Amino acid sequence: MDSVGTTGELERIFVTQRNLRIVHCQNCVSFNDTHVDILASCCPKLESLCLTGCIYVTGSSFPRLLAECKHLRTLLLSCTRLRNSSIMRTDWSRVSLTELDISYCYGIGEAGLMEMLPKLTQLRYLQLSFCGWGRALSDEVMKAMSQSYYQKLDSLDIHSSFNITGDTLCKFVRRCPGLTTLCVGSAIASNEDLEALLTGLHNLKHFYITKQATIKTETVFTYVKRFCHRIETLALYNFYAVTRHRVEEALIELVEACKFLKVLCIRGTNVPLRTELAHMANKVKNCAKRNDIEISRRPHFLLSGAKLCLDSVVKNSIFPT
Repeated sequence: MDSVGTTGELERIFVTQRNLRIVHCQNCVSFNDTHVDILASCCPKLESLCLTGCIYVTGSSFPRLLAECKHLRTLLLSCTRLRNSSIMRTDWSRVSLTELDISYCYGIGEAGLMEMLPKLTQLRYLQLSFCGWGRALSDEVMKAMSQSYYQKLDSLDIHSSFNITGDTLCKFVRRCPGLTTLCVGSAIASNEDLEALLTGLHNLKHFYITKQATIKTETVFTYVKRFCHRIETLALYNFYAVTRHRVEEALIELVEACKFLKVLCIRGTNVPLRTELAHMANKVKNCAKRNDIEISRRPHFLLSGAKLCLDSVVKNSIFPT
């Protein structure tokens, strides 16, 4: 839905749809907390709710939503006005969410995440980028989460999170043995942290990192080659090449060693990784005999998104089991 009428009209629609399992209301500016309350009362079998971009949703109806919709697995709330107070009043242990997106929710703070995330240990997909203006996700939140194992966590995006240190992130990642997709942004700030992070991520397929002053481009290539043999997509943002031949050598070794690597996105900031990237890419592909790989500046979205959502159903033409 991209718009809704009066609450009475919506209630008349949903009262006849008690078997409804997926509701998609992306960018529906007229959708608000009253409508969420109607969903909670009319759709007990609801499994997936997308409210992305619904700017008048604050979460005040979430206590009832989670109490009534016990089968809810996917909750996509990016760019809503979800408030800390709403999170604190909600019993997050009532449901076993597997997919959660609260990116770009500016009203969330550290206390809200502390109340929510440690209870959601069944998550498969977690999108937290720029949550609370990038300040909500903190070392304290990640330490609380690290008290449990997140065995099913497959995709994690924490880019533009400015209150976490590399050491705390590394400790949490060790509690996520199934992680295949990781967007860390600038949370990793040293070679030591990068090595510690990648050492335990042997199943990693998709990795996104933003440049920090002490990490060289060739170092990223070397560590990924050493620890992440299953890597398929690698994205480096704001990196530069101080010594071009070292970057080329490390890149050739990476491409030769990682046979599953298909996409390498390098959004460089200096000449070798901007205007000369195409020439460098051709040289690397020729030397490594790998014409099947894409090396470019083209932005690449690493996270495939939620699985239990309308887009997935339409794409696959079947309802996920």
